[in-house]
Amino acid sequence: MKTIDIPVLIVGGGLIGLCASILLSHHGVPSLLVERHTSTSNYPKARFVNARTMEIFRQYGLEQAVRASSLPPELSRHAIWARTLVGEELQRRTIVTVTPDLSEGVSPTFGCTTSQEVLEPVLLTCARQFNLGEVRFGCELVTFTRDSSGITAVILDRTSGDTMQVRAQYMIGADGVHSRVREVLGIPMVGPVGFGHMMNILFQADLSRRVAGRSINLCMIQHPDAPGVLLAIDGVDRWIFQAFYSPAAGQRAEDFTRERCMALVRTALGVPGIPVEVLRAAPWSPAAQVAARFREERVFLVGDAAHEMTPAGGFGMNTGILDAHNLAWKLAAVLRGWAGPALLETYEREREPVDRWITEQTLRNLASLQ
Repeated sequence: MKTIDIPVLIVGGGLIGLCASILLSHHGVPSLLVERHTSTSNYPKARFVNARTMEIFRQYGLEQAVRASSLPPELSRHAIWARTLVGEELQRRTIVTVTPDLSEGVSPTFGCTTSQEVLEPVLLTCARQFNLGEVRFGCELVTFTRDSSGITAVILDRTSGDTMQVRAQYMIGADGVHSRVREVLGIPMVGPVGFGHMMNILFQADLSRRVAGRSINLCMIQHPDAPGVLLAIDGVDRWIFQAFYSPAAGQRAEDFTRERCMALVRTALGVPGIPVEVLRAAPWSPAAQVAARFREERVFLVGDAAHEMTPAGGFGMNTGILDAHNLAWKLAAVLRGWAGPALLETYEREREPVDRWITEQTLRNLASLQ
């Protein structure tokens, strides 16, 4: 079996794993990132990049590229509540995260609304511009063992079926909610799950005339036959409708056929005959869990592997990037010899209380939207 020696192995090539690769490379630390999927995400999940995350992107020369992939601020200022998209607005709030004038005097930059499917390629391009951070897609962590000097991981190439062995001094688990790294370590998640059920419907429909001049980022639909949240992806013809449903009332995910999804979207929009193309529909249930531990000796959890949040407030991606930012320079300090291993103990002490508080805040935010 082929063996690779590397200072840091990153498991998971989503937004957080790619950021970890970029940050480590910036600090002069070689890394290998493995991602089980064959490419970056093709689904628009995380959307809000807050001002603090944009400050980090600014430090590493990424601000303009990220902003170029985002919705213009003039198209994404507001969250509204309405019976339907074209119906009477019941309430309107400005989203401070993405409003430039509200960040003046606080930060040299401001947040933006983007989508995971367009942001990940931007980060991947940056990660590959460094000669220190290697990224391999279609490669899955099978298992790993630990000893006093490092980690030995077995990686499966899902295309060829070949396996390789990676020997690393440290490992970062950035492999999401269903983290294989966390599973091998036996670290439980603590917190509530399964409150509320949604069907995420990605669809295409030209809504430019319906949203012109309204700067709608998201719309809480109050229609009794189609309650949910409408989210702008490109602000023109690419959108997500998160339809609420209740298994307790006999509603099932499998009942959301393409025809039913189209009907729900039209009802939510308030435009019965509008052409709608459903691109994808997938069930989802929010949770608010935090890992019992963020570290096990030389292995660290970041992002969704360490905390699963509700989407209310758009904190998940931003919190994960702050995890990676906190950890990367500390790993670099230890690996390059200007700090002792005790510095790494501060990662969990600093991030876990903050991440737990933010996770709890998303629950309060969710309650306030109802």
